[in-house]
Amino acid sequence: MARNHHRQTEIHAQALQRMEGSGMKPNSYTFNVDKWKFIVSTNSDRMDRTSFVSIAPGIAVRADYCIRATEDRIGKYDIRLHMGYSEEERRIVLRNCEIGTTRELKIRDIARLPIEQIIRSYHPPLWSYEITDTGTDIFGPLPDWEHDVLSHVDFPALRRQGPTPDTLKWASRVYSVTQLNKGPATKRLTEVFNIPLRTASHWLTLMKERVPESVSAKLPSPITVHESEPRIAAGQAGAPV
Repeated sequence: MARNHHRQTEIHAQALQRMEGSGMKPNSYTFNVDKWKFIVSTNSDRMDRTSFVSIAPGIAVRADYCIRATEDRIGKYDIRLHMGYSEEERRIVLRNCEIGTTRELKIRDIARLPIEQIIRSYHPPLWSYEITDTGTDIFGPLPDWEHDVLSHVDFPALRRQGPTPDTLKWASRVYSVTQLNKGPATKRLTEVFNIPLRTASHWLTLMKERVPESVSAKLPSPITVHESEPRIAAGQAGAPV
């Protein structure tokens, strides 16, 4: 499973590099898997821009978004994956799937389409938020999570502190973002904090008990989106987002 996640991450990174080199829009990239080649993008026309979900302390994603994947090698497929927040499961799930093609669509064709791989390759934009007396302020989207956010956090200092509130908040952020991107979340904690698997599991238990924001929930309306200058202070150990 870890090898598959590493491969998916590598594919995503390569896709972003190709996107930048080809002049494609920032919200689209090329995704190659087996014999398929898809152009994957955010379908902004079919996205609820007014609703956000908290996935960790200070970290939010849109509660509703649509991934579009188009392919022109084999069947000229046009796939639209409607992702949304499930109140029942308290996480982002696939809510609907539409498949269009220029030829007859057969059941066996649907089974062969790499829909799960497309979802895994897509990393939804992250935002920071502040809940106020009058609603929620949303800032962002945030810069690259791995290279521009996590790289500025002093995780060795957090590890030395032990499971303090600051440490558990960052554990929640690392865990939740990895889980959102369909990766091995507990293993990612061991890598980022450089702790044993047993310690990571213990911290997760404490996190669920002591950090209420670790449980996904819709953010209160009205939502005010500030699409610039995301408020993130990751330069200090345990600094809030």
